[in-house]
This record gives sequence, C-alpha cells and structure tokens, in this order.
Amino acid sequence: MNVQIISSPTLDILDYGVGLPGSQHDATAWQLTRIIEEHHIWLGEGEWVWADTAYPLDDWVITPYKRPEKLQVDNATFNYWVSRVRVRSEHCIGFLKGRFNSLRGLRIQINSQRNLAFASLWIVACIVVHNFALKRERAGGTDFDSDDFFAEGLRIIREEQDSGWE
Repeated sequence: MNVQIISSPTLDILDYGVGLPGSQHDATAWQLTRIIEEHHIWLGEGEWVWADTAYPLDDWVITPYKRPEKLQVDNATFNYWVSRVRVRSEHCIGFLKGRFNSLRGLRIQINSQRNLAFASLWIVACIVVHNFALKRERAGGTDFDSDDFFAEGLRIIREEQDSGWE
C-alpha cells in the first residue's frame, strides 16, 4: 500500500493519506492527504512542508533541486540539508513500524475493495494509537486527571454506559 505521512520533528503524524495500492505514484497518493486543500489552515505564514523530488513544488512544499540545477554548489548544499531534515520523516515511519510490527508486512491479500478498506483502516488505527502513545509518553503516562483527551474519552464511555451499552 502507498501511505503518505506528514510528520513533525517530534515524530507526531500530522496528516496521512492511505487507500491506494503501492503501484500508485507518490504524487498521486499525495492528493489523498488533507493538507493539499487545507495547507492554509495547517501552516502558518512562512511555514512549509519538506518533500522529496516526487512531489510538486509549491510555495508551501519545498523539494530538493533536480538536474541540472542540483549540480550548482549552493543548490547541492541546500539538497544536503533538505535530505538531513527528511531523514527525520523516515525515522517517524520506522518508529511507527517498530511500534506496530504488523505494519512491516501487513498480511492481507488486497484483492478487493473490502480488503483494501480493511488494510487502510488498520493503518489509520495504528497511526492514531501511535499519536496517542506519543502524547501519553511525553506526559509521563500517569496524570490522567489533567488530560483533556482522557477526560473526553471517559465522558463518552459514561454516556454510552448510561444509555444501556455495556
């Protein structure tokens, strides 16, 4: 599967696109991310997303120089530093796969829309739990009383239980 991930330097996954087979080009899969339409919401003035050469250059998407421009000394230096930043994105993907071994080789034969949807939901679930785990780990994982996310989850569970769910 082709999975697009936009991550922060702290390994949080900010946006993602899933649902296309691995044979799809990255630039096509990039179109499934929300940031395409919502970059003005997600990014502040002067902020941008680092990307590799497969992605379209835009005023909010910075990519390395391609030939012949990449051969100029200043541009080669720029490309070097872009690649150093992009390594952090690869660390995020590696961390996600390390946390969820099932993502290293999702053992689902994707031969139908239903199986593709299942695989996509599996990946999204892993992304959500990854972000939740990062937040808990940063908070020390014990102060549930001051955690708005946890409090909201408890409220929802209690409402469900009060309505007869058990």
